[in-house]
Amino acid sequence: MADDCKKKVECIKGMPPYGCMPCGEFKLDSTESYMFDVVAQEHTNAVAVEVMLYPLSRKKSTIDPLYGEAVTYAFDGPFRVVGFIDKPQVSTEVREGGFRQTFPATITIPRLNLEEIGAPVPRESDVLGFWEIPYWLNDGVTNKASTIKRYFFNVTNVEEDGFVFDGPHFTQFKLSLARNSEFVPERRVANR
Repeated sequence: MADDCKKKVECIKGMPPYGCMPCGEFKLDSTESYMFDVVAQEHTNAVAVEVMLYPLSRKKSTIDPLYGEAVTYAFDGPFRVVGFIDKPQVSTEVREGGFRQTFPATITIPRLNLEEIGAPVPRESDVLGFWEIPYWLNDGVTNKASTIKRYFFNVTNVEEDGFVFDGPHFTQFKLSLARNSEFVPERRVANR
């Protein structure tokens, strides 16, 4: 715990001799905050799955000047990280124009993993790919054999998570993901 204060609080007579309590706020120093990061990272490295992160490059993409959205996509990476994935649930929608499935999911990625490999902070409009297993490749959207190498998702929301003692230090990112059968995310990274 960092102690920036030189003044000490008076010791109370009759209390155990632990010394006087320092004044000031409770703050984490660099070694203590790193400990929380390592705890968040180590159990993830042991049991999580490999994820390929494709961050959207705003410098290489063509950005619409009015709306600020990418018109043509260019991605950096991929960056290989690990994370906990909540199994995507299928949501089916039947409309006059046809049939559509969406697959919402969530993934948690330790912040320290991204920092160690030099990956940028995940943002909305990035693409993630994971699960190179036959079920998800063959049954992921159309019940037909797929030619893609991974199961891809668009990042729709990014939140900081794992805050330590309700302070500003956080240990992980929680990403909301979405995949739909009309505009599959792998088409955005197909030119890589």
